[in-house]
Formats: sequence, structure tokens, C-alpha cells
Amino acid sequence: MGFLNGGFFSALFGAFAGAWGAHKIAQSAKSRELILDEIRSVNVAITLVADICNAYIVLKKQMTIPMIGNYNEIKSRFEKHNPAIDGVFSFTADYETFKAPLTSTEQLKNFTIENITVNGRLLSAIFRLDSTSFHLKEMIEHRNKLISDIYEMREKIDPIKSLEFFLGIKNELGTNKIYPDTLESIERYTDDVIFFSKIACEDLIQHGTMLTNKYKKKHKTNPPKLNILAFDKAEAMGLLPPIENYQEWLQGFKDQKELKQKSKKLVLRWPITFTEKPEPNQ
Repeated sequence: MGFLNGGFFSALFGAFAGAWGAHKIAQSAKSRELILDEIRSVNVAITLVADICNAYIVLKKQMTIPMIGNYNEIKSRFEKHNPAIDGVFSFTADYETFKAPLTSTEQLKNFTIENITVNGRLLSAIFRLDSTSFHLKEMIEHRNKLISDIYEMREKIDPIKSLEFFLGIKNELGTNKIYPDTLESIERYTDDVIFFSKIACEDLIQHGTMLTNKYKKKHKTNPPKLNILAFDKAEAMGLLPPIENYQEWLQGFKDQKELKQKSKKLVLRWPITFTEKPEPNQ
């Protein structure tokens, strides 16, 4: 009489195989949903960051460029002005106030952290975008306050003092560059928001493309279409900031990538032998 029942073990193996198969199917379905959820989240993030980028490109075109152009034109004329020949210097300052766009940079940051597996350059760009948009809003509000103060005191301000304030010209009390420095900050922060939102958008598209390729390879079906955006029109109109202004920031991530690639190529071969350092002669 045999101690092992072949029929029993066949049934046991069949039950195990069935359970294992069900487990694998469940795992595959879970993996499928996780990738799909992240692709959908990437599309939401692309839409958010594209709206932010577009809002600040419009701000630059409609407000920042005319404002800086007005300042530079008056400054250039004043530097060439000869009172003996040209007489009294006249100018019309652009004191139109405006508000920063209502955008959801903090919402984008929180949504991305919670729903998308990001790190490195994309994460840094989103944090930079959030902080620079905040600083830009502060500078715009600061300029509006300066203009409000000017209008309140316009009847008491000498035209020469007004020009000195607008251009930051040195006088007997020193140099007050608060207004031109504020304009410079608005110009710089506007470019920063556009640059970091563009980088975030491009990196989100790259991450989404990686996810869609992974989904196709693993599940043999097509995932939802990825939102693809281009900045050709803004670039052609000269509304994108020069990439040269951000080389130091970009280089940091290039160096990290190269270091990571080099670390992957490092192979330790066994056995590793060590040579004792000879003791110095007594």
C-alpha cells in the first residue's frame, strides 16, 4: 500500500496552480490600473502647467514687454539728452497697474507629488515654478503700491524728482533705485515662471511617454492618449526666455545624469585583493 495518494496531490497541485494563476491575473490588473491612473494624472498635470505657462506668456506679451520697453526708451533718451540743445526733458511713464495671473501653481505642486512618481529635474522645476510665481506676484503688488503712492503725491512731486524716481537717478540724497529694481525683478520672475513651466511641461510629456510605452509593452493595448504641447509660436514671437540664462541650473541635472550613468558602468570583480601598505623603514 503506497503512502502517497497521487490523486490527492494532483488535486492539490491543480488548486495551487489555479490560485497562482488568479494571483497573477490580479497582479496584472492592479499593475494595469496603476499605470493608467498615473497616465491620467500626467495628463491633468500637463493641462495645469500648460495653462500656467500660457497665462504668463500672455502677461509678458501684454504687460511686461511694453512696461520694460517704456522704461528703456525713456532711459535711453535721457542718457542722450543735452539740456543746452534739447531743452527740458519730457517723458510719459508707463504707470499702468496690473495683477498677476490667477494660476494654480501650488495645486500643481501638490497634485504632482501625490499622484505622479517624479524626482530630479521635473520635481525641482515644479517647486521653482511655485516659488517664482509667488515672488512675481509680490513684485507686481509692490509696483502697484509704488504707483499708488506716486498718484497720491503727484501734486507735491517736482518733475525732476519724478524722473529721478522713475529712472533711479542719483541726487543729493543718494540713489533710489527701488522702482527700476522692481521692474527688473518683474521681468526676471516672469521669464523664470515661463521657463520652469515649460521645463515641467516637457518633462511631464517625457514621463508620460515612458509610461505609455511601458503600458503598451506590458499589456499589449493602447493607453489613453497623452497631451502633447508645443511652444513653437511663443518661441517664434520671442516670448520664451533665453535658455542661456538657466545653464547653471540645467547643468546641475546634466552632471547628476552623467554621474548616475557612470555609476551603472562601475563593475566590482571578485575576488578583490588588497595589498598591505609597507611599513616605513625604522
